[in-house]
Parts: sequence; structure tokens; C-alpha cells
Amino acid sequence: MLSPGIRFLLPILAIPCIYVLAGLIVSDLALLFPIFLFSFLVVFPILLAVYISLERLSQHLQAKSSGARLVPTVRGRWPGNLDILRDLRREWNVAYPFEVLHQALTAAGSNVVNLRIGWGDYIFTTEPEHIKLILATDFSNYVKGNALRDLMNSVLGTGVFNSDGEMWKFHRGATRPFFNRDRISDFEIFAHHADRAIERMKERLREGYAVNFQDLAGRFTMDSATSFLFGSCVDSLSAPLPYPHNHTPPPFPFSHPSPPEPDRADIFTSAFTAAITHISSRSV
Repeated sequence: MLSPGIRFLLPILAIPCIYVLAGLIVSDLALLFPIFLFSFLVVFPILLAVYISLERLSQHLQAKSSGARLVPTVRGRWPGNLDILRDLRREWNVAYPFEVLHQALTAAGSNVVNLRIGWGDYIFTTEPEHIKLILATDFSNYVKGNALRDLMNSVLGTGVFNSDGEMWKFHRGATRPFFNRDRISDFEIFAHHADRAIERMKERLREGYAVNFQDLAGRFTMDSATSFLFGSCVDSLSAPLPYPHNHTPPPFPFSHPSPPEPDRADIFTSAFTAAITHISSRSV
């Protein structure tokens, strides 16, 4: 089974590769090869530039006819804004991906920008009205699409989080009883896990160490969601919280020459987080 990256790149690279291959096959005479090479190196970029220009002109005319305006576009240093893609990938691996997006928003002076990576439209927004439109008031007009569904299919399958149209309506109808007014107004479940999260945080702070709030919030979410949806909690808040990276653990006593076995709740939560991280990184 081909990976999502290969399936994405094959259609893009197929035409130029076939073009060069045809040149090699036809050019039994060595004199013909430079013609094909010249066509590939000169004519193809020109055709690509013309296509991109016509596409942007078409978008501009459509926006003008609708009384709208185009989203501000990020101007990268490399062709196709590939430097933006490089920065996003680097931040994804070692820091915070939003830093790159925040810089783009600040430079544009807007709450929405078009990253325009690889000359394709990748629109990012932090505007509350846009988010409300996408997730609530005009949800059916913002489908996930085949590309996103393919990226997430190996983990999410065709469930409610990875489907569109009639399939989404079917799953949404099946889960609707879980979100009726009485259920979502039952705050005891959430209050119980919130109290546990706060207590775990206090315990670690009393030791004199910082708390990874993102990890703590993830545990609270996991326990609350599993209790609310399935009536059975994975109890990830019972597992030890991670220490800061510069913490030196005390030596184990002779009766325990090796670290204790990982908590089962930690194993599940870590596996779930790793799966979400992997499928999310496929789009970067």
C-alpha cells in the first residue's frame, strides 16, 4: 500500500517524468535529446507560470464579481513558498507549528492568510466568525475532501471525524443521543476530572517542579471524554505526570534496579497521541 505522500506526489511528477522518458526513447539519435531537454527545462516552467497566472486571474475576477476580495497571500523567499513548508516542518518536529503561522498572520496584518504552498491555496484563519461558519452555521459547505480523508483513513477510518455527506449524517445521527441537553448539562463528570487534574498539578508544584500543562490538559480531556461517551474512564490522571526535561530522578534502590513498568493508561494515551501526531504531520 502506497503511503499518502507518494500518492500525493505521483500525479504531480508523473507528467514531467513521462515527458523526459519519451524523449529518451524517441532520441535514438543523440541529437534529438537536447531538444526534449530544452523543452522540459524551458517550456515546462513557462507553461507552469502561465497556468498559475491564469488561475490567480480567474480567482481575482470571481472575487470581484461576488463583491469579495482575495485572502492576503504569504510571500515566501523560495518558489512556491517552499521555504514556508520547510519552516512549518521544522517547527512541527522541534517547536510549535503555530509560530510560523503567527508570523504570517502578523506580516499580513490579518486574521486569515493564504500560505500558497506549491502554488496551491492553503488558507489559515483565526477569525472567530470564520471558525463559527466552518464548524457550525455553514458546516456542510466545508467538507473534508478526499485528500484529507485519505490522510486520516488509517487511524480514523470512515467515522464521524473522517467522513462527509450522507456518511457523516449517519454517524452524527448515531452519536446525537450522547449530546442531548441533559447529557451535556451533567457537569459532575467534568468537575470530577477537573478536580483530579488540579490536585495532580498541586502535587507536582509542591515538589518544586513545573507542570506540562498540555500533557495535563490532554489527560483531563481523555478521562472526561471516555467517561462521558463510554461510561468507562481510561484513568490517565492516575498515572505519574512527566517531569521537566532537566529533572534528574533519584537513584533506584537496590530492590528496584530498573524503572517501574509504564502505567497502562499512559501507554494508551501515548499511543493515541502518537497516532494523532502522525496523521496530522502528513499534511505538513
